[in-house]
Amino acid sequence: MSGHRGNTDDRERHEFGDTDGPDRVLKVPFTTVGVAANQIEAAAAADSSSTVVPIAPCQLVDHPGVPVDLPLLSMARVHIPTVVDVDRLPEWAGEVDDRQLGLHEGRWVAYDLGDTTTARGGRI
Repeated sequence: MSGHRGNTDDRERHEFGDTDGPDRVLKVPFTTVGVAANQIEAAAAADSSSTVVPIAPCQLVDHPGVPVDLPLLSMARVHIPTVVDVDRLPEWAGEVDDRQLGLHEGRWVAYDLGDTTTARGGRI
């Protein structure tokens, strides 16, 4: 995998760009917490009514050479502004750990929910 772009959490998952296309990021878990984070984010994206925090479009994917039981997450790349007027952020922005927010098609979305509980009813 090429194009390492950074990581969502130094201990749980790494992100790789350009492996699933130029507009996608592949999140590869390497702990059970990272696996759970990928599953949570995929579930939140599949049922947007289940969360108060919109997430960038994403889904679990298979990838050649990776064990079948390892849930990789393919996520739309978001634009992360370098300067943000905090008064213009959505109300839910404070619910996202470390303000991991960006713009996807002009709309604010989270790009990392991790294992937080920001959804209605306590689940993401």
